Amino acid sequence: MNTDQYLKKIRRDILQKRRALDVQQCSLAGLAVLNLLLAHPFFKQKKLTVASYASIHGEIETKDINLNLQRLGHILALPKVCDPKQGLMEFYSTAALGSAHEDLICGTYGIQEPSGDPNFLITPDRFDVVLLPLVAFDCRGHRLGMGGGFYDRFLKKLSDKCRLIGLAHDFQEVARLPKQEWDMDLDEIITPSRHLIF
Repeated sequence: MNTDQYLKKIRRDILQKRRALDVQQCSLAGLAVLNLLLAHPFFKQKKLTVASYASIHGEIETKDINLNLQRLGHILALPKVCDPKQGLMEFYSTAALGSAHEDLICGTYGIQEPSGDPNFLITPDRFDVVLLPLVAFDCRGHRLGMGGGFYDRFLKKLSDKCRLIGLAHDFQEVARLPKQEWDMDLDEIITPSRHLIF
């Protein structure tokens, strides 16, 4: 089995498990991750500019995470796909997300996105931390995404000081992920039961 076949198999197997989760399981997992985030010394510092995302298809539920980060006074931004063919996205601040993310619109791939008001655009150099979705991770901080390269391209534009934190279910860990030349390792991964720092 070559690298491409191996990664396709991992994606298929984990996405199948993730999509089998119900809303309550994802919500409980999100609350467990939120508790670990709130205990993180980094988030108790100054007001941070945080890139997050709106979860979908069995990902760790991020509604409570996003709302709590805003309540703590951090600037929260969510992604909007601006060029699907080139695999590009931009992040826009969401100053007043409602309790159900009702201010978001259904965007590319059915993911909830900000409207894209240019007044709320946050450039990559301004972020202190990025919370990332992922399909799989390993014990060295390697991340496997959906394969579109959206995050790979975005992460290259960040400041060297920006902290990359992946959010995942425990079952998304695999023994080893091959690192490809465009991949960027994560600084940390938070699951419902663990906080891994690399």
